[in-house]
This record gives sequence, C-alpha cells and structure tokens, in this order.
Amino acid sequence: MLQCSVWRTEQPDLIISGVQFSAERFTQSLFQEYAIVQNINLDQAVIKRKAEYLAGRYCAKQALKQHFGENQAICDIPSGKHREPIWPTGVLGSITHTNTYALCAIGDIESLNGIGIDMEEILETNNAKELAQQIHDQQELKLLTLNNIPINFSTTLIFSAKESIFKALYNNVSGYFGFEVARLSKVDTARQSLTFCLDKNFCDKYRLVSHVDCTYFLFENKVLTLCVI
Repeated sequence: MLQCSVWRTEQPDLIISGVQFSAERFTQSLFQEYAIVQNINLDQAVIKRKAEYLAGRYCAKQALKQHFGENQAICDIPSGKHREPIWPTGVLGSITHTNTYALCAIGDIESLNGIGIDMEEILETNNAKELAQQIHDQQELKLLTLNNIPINFSTTLIFSAKESIFKALYNNVSGYFGFEVARLSKVDTARQSLTFCLDKNFCDKYRLVSHVDCTYFLFENKVLTLCVI
C-alpha cells in the first residue's frame, strides 16, 4: 500500500506530495488498484520503470486532489511527446523520482510561471569527476565547495538544480536546452538557496527572467531541489 504525504507550502498555491515505494513489490494490478492509466510506452518497459511511473502519477493525483478538493474527479496525467506530464487545465506541475522515492509539485497557472522539482542520489566521487564538465564549470563548483559542500555533493546538487530549472522553464520554451543556459552565480546556505543566471540570448528569445532561484535540501545520500518561477 502506497502511503502518500501531501504538504501545502508557504508559497501560495504550491502543493508538494511524496511517496516511498519499492520496485520489488510492484505488480501490474497496482495500476488498476490505484486508478492509474498506464502509458502505452510502458507496455514493454522493465518493472523498475513501471514502478517509478506508477509512484509518480500516484503522487500527482494526490496533489491534484488537495488542489481541487477531495470530491472533485481527478483526470489522468498522460505523457507528452517528450515524456513530460500533461497537466489538467489551469495547473502547472513537475514529477521526480529516485529508485525508492517519488515526488510531485503542482501549482496554479494563474499565480506561477513554472515549477520544477528534482531528487537525485548523490554521485560517487569518481562518477562526479567524470560528469563534471557536462554539468558545471570550475567557478560554479567553487561556489559550493567554498561553503564546505563536498565535490560529489556539489556536482549532484548543481545537476539536480539545473534539472529543476529545465522542468520549470519547459512550458515557456517548449523544447530541450542544455545545462550551459543556466550558470550558478550565488549560494545562500542559510536559506538553502541557489541563484542561477540565465544566458541573455536565451532569455531574450523566450522572454524569460534573467535569474532563477532553486531551493535545495541535502540528505544523507540524496539531494532535492525545487525551482518555482
């Protein structure tokens, strides 16, 4: 039985839900039990992918119930051509998962321009070093390591934050863009906040703000980031 927690945040109209799950306990019948429509692209997927999808969509439905009210019928959340969730009219949202956790953040489109949430397991140090050049430059990394955040945590944190930024801006851009578009410019460990400067040409093209903030949380072996614009 999935036990979902749902929180209303201090930010108006922002709701976050989360659930812990186990792929080992997944059965196909759970889609029917939790009234989740399986995406056709999952027909040939491995058990792990099906379990992640089920947990993520279950989180999303619980968040939507909180948003619209328990007595309102909640529609399915299908996937778009890039596997992005298609939200009900008037709602912005984002889903993330690791191997054992799924989370969802949703908000009202009238008061928010974008939402991105991402959770990652901390990279091993060797993997972090190998992937670093694809994620950040040395100056970005230095901003975090000077605040006594280990290298593997720092690289994972920047990766997660840029994933959240991508999700938050996706509706505005309607397509893919690289991590080089967002560059870490400020770290506030007291507020657990990261500020990123967006590429000027990118901002001008899509009429975006020049800076975005991400809230972050560090756990024993995971990092969670949230970008709301």
